[in-house]
Amino acid sequence: MYGLLYKELVTNRKILVVMLGMILLIHAVVLTPALSPEEEEAPGLFIVTACILAASLASFYAAGIAQLNIFGTDERKKWGCYVISAEDGIRKAVGARYLFVLLISVAVMVLCRLIGSLTTDLFTLLSEKGLAPEEYAQMPGFMYSVTLMYFLFPLQILLRAIDMPFLYAFGHKAGDRMKGFFLLGILFVVIVWLLFGNISVLGTTDDFWERFFAMLEGEENDWVSVGIGCFMTAVYPLYYLSYRISCKYYAKGVEQYEQ
Repeated sequence: MYGLLYKELVTNRKILVVMLGMILLIHAVVLTPALSPEEEEAPGLFIVTACILAASLASFYAAGIAQLNIFGTDERKKWGCYVISAEDGIRKAVGARYLFVLLISVAVMVLCRLIGSLTTDLFTLLSEKGLAPEEYAQMPGFMYSVTLMYFLFPLQILLRAIDMPFLYAFGHKAGDRMKGFFLLGILFVVIVWLLFGNISVLGTTDDFWERFFAMLEGEENDWVSVGIGCFMTAVYPLYYLSYRISCKYYAKGVEQYEQ
């Protein structure tokens, strides 16, 4: 298993370097305007907060692109046949890939939290010295970013749990198309339910946004807390189930490889 993890790291090192560069560039672009030496030219707290939220979303999006691209690095029939012929090869190879994808998400979450903590300290220091607006000292956007990361991390794991069985069963290119058809089918069912089903359980639009902002501000909301807790707990068994499905259809996917 350790050897396969090392192989994942070596063969995908360029993808990881590009991902890291994108994340650092995203945060640099977002935070540089807020460090304007002229206080009157600095953007307001709301704009900085919105940009920080966008940076967190973009960082996880960059990580998602990297996670999907690693499937094309070793999509070779020779490698697939070797994995199938090795003792317990499928379980170990697929397991290493699933663990590697999980570690990418963990690394991105830790990196975003680290950048958020360092930037919070920097803005507080600049505010105290009069080099940035005083309101930057609170910088609630970083608390929002942390809250979103606890949601974005399991969401990314759930998305990969959906993606990877398709990529293993149909190959990288065909798997993307099959996954797209599957998600379109789910979207169609949801739209039909929203148009013709009973949606009173969702409440009004105003109720939804009130619950959303209450969650961001840390106010107690049992319904939201229970929902997020169930979601964060459910994604990990689903990730394991996805792993088992991928193991089952790995050999079928090798037949789809072009070379």
